Amino acid sequence: MVINGKAYFPKNDLDRLLPPKIAYNPNDWYDAYDLMRSEGLTRKYISDFIRRKEVPCRRNGRSLLIARREWDNARTSRGTLSSSYLTVESARKRYHISQKTFYDAVRENNLQCIRQNRYAYYNIQDLNRLFKNKQPKIPPGIRREYIRGRDALKKYHVGQKRFSEMTKAAGVTKIRTKGNYVWYKKTELDTLFFMINSRI
Repeated sequence: MVINGKAYFPKNDLDRLLPPKIAYNPNDWYDAYDLMRSEGLTRKYISDFIRRKEVPCRRNGRSLLIARREWDNARTSRGTLSSSYLTVESARKRYHISQKTFYDAVRENNLQCIRQNRYAYYNIQDLNRLFKNKQPKIPPGIRREYIRGRDALKKYHVGQKRFSEMTKAAGVTKIRTKGNYVWYKKTELDTLFFMINSRI
């Protein structure tokens, strides 16, 4: 189409005839040739797999580029997830960290996750590197003379609400340490619950 002496061409046709070059970023894409060489896969297997699993792919000249994250997700089995990955909630419990601490570290270190259904899974080795050796150190004296609140609930077979009300009313000594742990004096708890049980 010529308008005022300028020629205009349909954009869709131009994109088809002259597709823009894709910048190959190995952080975002696998090259099919590299997968064939590193994992011993055939080109037919890769083509069938990405079609069956609907993994995004693109052509870059003669190269077939495959979306890295979607490929990894599709290749990860349920058994591998349960043995080698943790959900956000599981990681927080294991490393005794807050949600903010978890996500701040994940973003800062650019950790990739695998998403299945509504859960995000993170590799345990990556998480250990970030959090395992940073758990708070609890002095031996506290571990010897005090017991953590959640462990006390199991020992004395009592619910959280009742435990809190009873220890507060009895004035049981408690202290808070790093990691947001609350510890209660063992001897005072033993006395308190012995007295209660003896009345029953």
